[in-house]
Amino acid sequence: DAEKVKRNRMIMAIVVKTGANTSKGEQLRNILFSSTPLFTFDIHVRIVIGILALYAVFGFAMTLHFLATDPTSGWFYAMYVVGSALPPLLPTVFVVSVGVCSNRLRERGVIC
Repeated sequence: DAEKVKRNRMIMAIVVKTGANTSKGEQLRNILFSSTPLFTFDIHVRIVIGILALYAVFGFAMTLHFLATDPTSGWFYAMYVVGSALPPLLPTVFVVSVGVCSNRLRERGVIC
């Protein structure tokens, strides 16, 4: 009880201002109101997926153009080209690679 309120004396104070201008306060503020960091990897992933999508559209159009005499087989072959350019497991590869990088950083003492 704070030594019985300093031996029965009333302690009064007025709080004028609060803040987090100490290093611990800044650390707490960064934890509570942290912004998600944007890594270079995240930016490059968007560029790579964009390039692969353009490649898929180009391959789709070229396949349909060259196999215009047989539209059914042309369609399926064009879908195969799109599936080859944008594999369904591509997001999994990205997630696993981020996990591997995170483990490597943790081994070196960098915690993300």
